[in-house]
Amino acid sequence: MKVLTEIPEILERHTVILDKKHFASWKEYLDEYLSKGGIIEGCPPSDSVTSLSVDVLIEPTGTTKIISAADQINGSCQFKCLGYTFPQLSVEPNVLKKITNDICDCCKVRGIFGYLVINYVTFIDPISLQQRVWPIGLGLSYGISNSSYQILCHVTKGAFDFDSNAYTAPVLSRAPRTPHRSGRRKTAKVNEEKSTLEGRYAVFSHVLQHESLRSVQSSVLFQLCKSHGIGFDVKAKLGTLFTVIDQFHKDSFGILTIGRSMQEALSSFALNLSLIHRDVSLHKKLSKSNIQDLLNNIQLILDISVANMEPQKTNQPIANDDNETELIKSADEPQDEAEAETDVSSTRLPCPSPVSHPNSAN
Repeated sequence: MKVLTEIPEILERHTVILDKKHFASWKEYLDEYLSKGGIIEGCPPSDSVTSLSVDVLIEPTGTTKIISAADQINGSCQFKCLGYTFPQLSVEPNVLKKITNDICDCCKVRGIFGYLVINYVTFIDPISLQQRVWPIGLGLSYGISNSSYQILCHVTKGAFDFDSNAYTAPVLSRAPRTPHRSGRRKTAKVNEEKSTLEGRYAVFSHVLQHESLRSVQSSVLFQLCKSHGIGFDVKAKLGTLFTVIDQFHKDSFGILTIGRSMQEALSSFALNLSLIHRDVSLHKKLSKSNIQDLLNNIQLILDISVANMEPQKTNQPIANDDNETELIKSADEPQDEAEAETDVSSTRLPCPSPVSHPNSAN
């Protein structure tokens, strides 16, 4: 009984409100929690935790279809997802598939069908030093990660193979020129285009916000992007795309960047976003924005990926380490595009994204 009497005081003293837009104080959060209920969730015993989302469709016939799997990218708030990297590179596909199918079987027993979003966290157990995968959330809806994936499929006409964890898209390549005769005279040489399947990786953010964009016309924004070479190659299925911008809420927008490797996609995404952030912030330094928070997290992911590649390069001469250590600069500093576009080959990333949590208090 003594413990029960001390718990309320301990919680009020030590609880930290991560997002005060939702709950300004502990009392406000407690009132909401007691009126509607909530979940007390276990915290992984690790400082490096990766969050990921798996989108599933359970058809009325009982057939389970895993649509996509993506790692989450978080900002300054540890429990807010600002974007996704696709496909996920944190958990072996066969392990993730088994856990997902088990959860779907439980849903079917309870009469749950349709689109689902299953959220996971993965980390290294400090005692056994083995990778652990925890399912922490089940959303009975068509998720944002699924919408992002559908946009990717629409612009690339590609397909995702969950077993191999590979997304491939048909890419057009020109065949050698050959002369072609028709009737009495020669016609122009025809370039025949052939389609080949190539792997593609994507980075998507749907909740980007910059207050200064309210006063910027969409045509001016796109002209700005064109001046920096930000665009999309329809044939190569590479580059950057914007989601539809709401004319009444122009300060919010989404960006999709597609690359040949995850590092290329992340680097291009960060470079393009930092250029936009820098240019629209010239006259309003104090504008509210979550872009820099996202860039900082991407920089952390790239730093870890470069560090993971160092053992593979011990037997190779290193030309210049300086170009690979800082792929993203602060938006307030001058940006060297040639340096920022440094490409790194693909590898499995233990993305350091914090745990995603539905509540706003910890």
